Amino acid sequence: MVAPERLGTMGPLTCAAEAMELLVNSHGLSRDDVNFYACFEDARDALLDGTIGMALFPHCHPVTTELLFDPRFEFDMELAFDKPNPPLYLAARPDARRRERGRAICAALPITWPLISDDSGAEGEAGDLQLLPVPSNPAAARAVVEGRADLAITNRPSLLRYGLVPVRTLKHLILRWFPVRLRSPQAAAWQRKSA
Repeated sequence: MVAPERLGTMGPLTCAAEAMELLVNSHGLSRDDVNFYACFEDARDALLDGTIGMALFPHCHPVTTELLFDPRFEFDMELAFDKPNPPLYLAARPDARRRERGRAICAALPITWPLISDDSGAEGEAGDLQLLPVPSNPAAARAVVEGRADLAITNRPSLLRYGLVPVRTLKHLILRWFPVRLRSPQAAAWQRKSA
């Protein structure tokens, strides 16, 4: 594999950072060449503006589907890999108390909302919870610390970084990770000719 100048993904307190570590280690790349972004959309934008040469995205994120159908991007299927995702947690502050009035607010990536939808209500609601959309697991934990939410769906690194405690462990997932590059001008020209 010819290493791109820079690599990027969401991180650093995310499962994407752990997946990037696997990619870096398995292909002899340098950790010094990895940029971390607040969200996958920022990693996509860094590909577009040339800040990075390759980005790593999980199969389940909406931006991955967007990139799959965008002719400007190409997926390196030979480098794609599956990785068990560490568990996600429903977490709260250690001193959390139940709200006296109104529903508790849970900050989470919208894609993770089904993990707590056992008693689901309307969109943006899960039983006794009002859901607050955030772009990442660290952002969910930060929302609790900042007082914008009572609970978060988050991962262990974010839980530890922000001093939250697990209320319950949620589902373990296996994610497929896709290295994505901008399509070369030659490949794009060939694709137009063959269409």
